Amino acid sequence: MINSVVDEIKKYNGSAESHRAVNKSQGLSFVRIHAPWNILTREAELLKIKMPTKKTYEIKEEGGIAKKLGEIWHKFTEPLQPKVPQQKTTKMKHLSYPFSREKIYLYNVQDKDAFFDNATRSRIVHEVLKRTYSTKAKNSMGINSLIAKKCSFT
Repeated sequence: MINSVVDEIKKYNGSAESHRAVNKSQGLSFVRIHAPWNILTREAELLKIKMPTKKTYEIKEEGGIAKKLGEIWHKFTEPLQPKVPQQKTTKMKHLSYPFSREKIYLYNVQDKDAFFDNATRSRIVHEVLKRTYSTKAKNSMGINSLIAKKCSFT
């Protein structure tokens, strides 16, 4: 069944790779599905995933009465704070913008393999699997319906 799902993904998206790991003692099977760059960019654009751009801005410190209240609050709560070293907080942040293939020049794409983090890749592949149509499992739509119908994965 996993092979049929991967075949359906290939038909729908043009390309997919899977790597299978089987734990025979527990009867579990894990499949890792790889989505190439063109699928990641197309789906990120469709999902309007916000990605950091090259443009950065500086976070300005609060001033006035809010700063004074914060200092007073810090003095009162200082004995309650744990004695751990403070991490340096960066005052520069990247501006985020919904991903667009036409505006790829706005994004800092130095390495295509590292541009999308693991969580974003997982989200994109999950969305592709949710929309994949399988003719071999009674015309089911998506991985969730296949799991719900308890289809055997072979």
